[in-house]
This record gives sequence, C-alpha cells and structure tokens, in this order.
Amino acid sequence: MPCYTVNRTSVEFKAENHELLEDAVRSLGYAPMRTGESVTFYAENGPVTISGGKISLDERDRKVVNKLKREYAHKGVEKLAAKYKPYGWVLKKTSASKYELVKRG
Repeated sequence: MPCYTVNRTSVEFKAENHELLEDAVRSLGYAPMRTGESVTFYAENGPVTISGGKISLDERDRKVVNKLKREYAHKGVEKLAAKYKPYGWVLKKTSASKYELVKRG
C-alpha cells in the first residue's frame, strides 16, 4: 500500500447529548469543535468526527473509540448523580467501570 493512502473507518456511536460528548472529549485531552449536530476533534492521526450516530476516523486512531464510549458513559453517570445529590443520593464507584447511586441514610 502506498504511504500516502489514508484508511478511514466509520463506527456506530449513538451520542445524543452533545454537551456530555464534548466534556468526554475534553477529559480525554482533546479539543472538541462543535458545528451543528457534529463534534470534531483531532486525534493522533487526523480528525475524528462524530455525527449522525457514527464516528468517522483514521483506522489507526480506532483505540480512541472505546475510550470515548467509556468516558461518555461516565459523564452521563456523573450528571445523573449531580441531579440527585440534593436529595441525599451519592455516587459510589464499585469497580473500574461500575458505579452505584446510593441513598445516604
């Protein structure tokens, strides 16, 4: 394959809350740019665009997808916990990727 060939891939990713998505991208150390219904940031090998339920990116940056999915879910859990904190609920991390929302007694 010639060295100037760029392989791009598309992966399904249904992120409906763009603010949470931008926060997740920032927490991974990237600078998100939002235009309409799409969010774009630059990874190691080029632009990563999230739009219409899909992520379009260079094949070499595919490792970013799972990190972004985990971080997006984490931001959603944090937002939910913040919503219920005034009512006595606390977010408790039970393992690396599991959380519980516990009522303080």
